[in-house]
Amino acid sequence: ARVREALPRARLSLDVSPWLPDQEGWLSPFLDACPIAFLHTSGGRTAAHSTRVRLDPHNFATWRGLSRIAGGRGVIADTGYGVGGAHEPGADWLNETNLRARVADGVVALSHASPPADWAERVRRLRVRLPRTVDCLETSHS
Repeated sequence: ARVREALPRARLSLDVSPWLPDQEGWLSPFLDACPIAFLHTSGGRTAAHSTRVRLDPHNFATWRGLSRIAGGRGVIADTGYGVGGAHEPGADWLNETNLRARVADGVVALSHASPPADWAERVRRLRVRLPRTVDCLETSHS
């Protein structure tokens, strides 16, 4: 409520814990109790080329599964900063095939801590070829 008072147009996002075996059981109470507009990953190591969020052992959360649990809220993927702050280039996240698949799974945005120098131009070229996603101000969970 305090955030809404100070920033009425703010859209809140909830960090997921992909290593938990029961994503729905873990996330649902938060989604039911709070005005969450998006789910997001953090810490990087996300798999653009896979239906799974991370390929780490015991991380079985999928992009589509998170989107389903989120009930129409978008999922924001984080390419991250790598373990211990190491740079992760996230090249798989600039692959059109991967992006199309993740958009189909409910990913609506991507954050990148250390993008390559030509990132903006590459994203601009890709954006026009990708399906439209949920817009920040269109979400019904605002």
